[in-house]
Amino acid sequence: MPQDPYDVLGVSRDADIREIKSAYRRLAKKFHPDVSQVPNGEERFREVNEAYQVLSDRIRRARYDRTGSADFTSRGGRHSTRRAKESGRKNNAQQESDSENDTGSEQKSDAEKETRNEQTSDAENETDNERRNDSEKKSRTTSSERDSQTGTSRSGNMGYDSTKYNDENSRYYKYGCGAILIVILVLFFGSPGLASFFLSLSRAANQSAHNEVLVSFLDPRPTLTMHPTYTALPTLTPLPTQTPLPTHTPRPTYTPFPTPTPIPLAFVIQQLETQAQLVVVQNVIAMREFHVGVEDGLCSHGGDFTVQGVIEAGIDFAAIDEDHVSYDSDERSYLLALPAPEFTSCRIEYIRLVANSPSLCNPDWDRARIFAEVQVMAEFLKESDQDDLLQEAAERSKEVLGDFVRALTGRPVDVKIEERNGKPIISTSCSPEVPSGWYFDNSKSVWKRSNR
Repeated sequence: MPQDPYDVLGVSRDADIREIKSAYRRLAKKFHPDVSQVPNGEERFREVNEAYQVLSDRIRRARYDRTGSADFTSRGGRHSTRRAKESGRKNNAQQESDSENDTGSEQKSDAEKETRNEQTSDAENETDNERRNDSEKKSRTTSSERDSQTGTSRSGNMGYDSTKYNDENSRYYKYGCGAILIVILVLFFGSPGLASFFLSLSRAANQSAHNEVLVSFLDPRPTLTMHPTYTALPTLTPLPTQTPLPTHTPRPTYTPFPTPTPIPLAFVIQQLETQAQLVVVQNVIAMREFHVGVEDGLCSHGGDFTVQGVIEAGIDFAAIDEDHVSYDSDERSYLLALPAPEFTSCRIEYIRLVANSPSLCNPDWDRARIFAEVQVMAEFLKESDQDDLLQEAAERSKEVLGDFVRALTGRPVDVKIEERNGKPIISTSCSPEVPSGWYFDNSKSVWKRSNR
């Protein structure tokens, strides 16, 4: 083949038969002469078929991987016969495609028929390959038995190893292992006899030397060793006269550090403003199916809204002045008297009309949404007050601002919250503006037009 079949099908060299079949079918549908609009589509379709014939056959694929060529014409008529069958099938497929070109209206059904024929051809090719592999295995087994009987061997052109060569290597390996095992057994069981033999030879050569060796090993009496001559210890040298320690010098008198000057109160108030965002607490509230009714004569209407909002509470830092911060020189501590917390910010983050009642006219739903914001904001404030959001803001302000002033001045700090007189202060963002000419009837929970 002029090109690498792996490159033609676009698969790797370790791809299995499933990947090869998938790539072949995809490319066959793409470059089929009946459906392809690609230039040289017929030539590409022929190259894809040839590449698939090589890679779908395990023997031809192995030969190509080993030699770089898939030509089997030199191996006998069997492969030539198979190629003839395959070429016949290709000619039949080409004739069918020529006849199908005459009927343009049936092009889609013909493409499907061609795909089924290719799948059937693939199955037949796999069956033929399996049969050829089984027959070649049987022929190799018969040939190896015949070679072992006659002493001949097959090698060279087909790439198979010699059976006789393998048998001789196996025989030499067995002989070598047997010889090593015999040497090990002789050394293991014959070592006592060899030792006795060499001992008898030494006894016959020199009987006196043999007896001396036996006595030196068998006599249990230890050999006496003379102790060394005693040497007297040297005369002791007296210790030198002890020198008294020098007279202790008393420590200098402790001088206390001067009393530090307290930090100016104006500077403390200025630095407190940087902590404004740290003492704000939030309460995220959501309500579903919040009903808003509008009474407007024949145009009365109502709707259910889903609303989510955020209520924030904190300290009004603009109200902190020198009257709220003081320094006790006797206790060397600071005193913070913080104003009572208030609702500093309110906002609606999400509002949506989920259901509405029928009406005889076209209602103004934008106005109804404004009514919903005003009405639900009051509910959010009420729920936040019940959840003690202001108390939480007071506790957080005491903790954060007390730690901040303590770190700033290095002195103890006592923080107190002023008592609230009446209702809490509410920011203007928590009171949306009501459209003019309308008011909320609490008894009926509906919005009405004012008569004024």
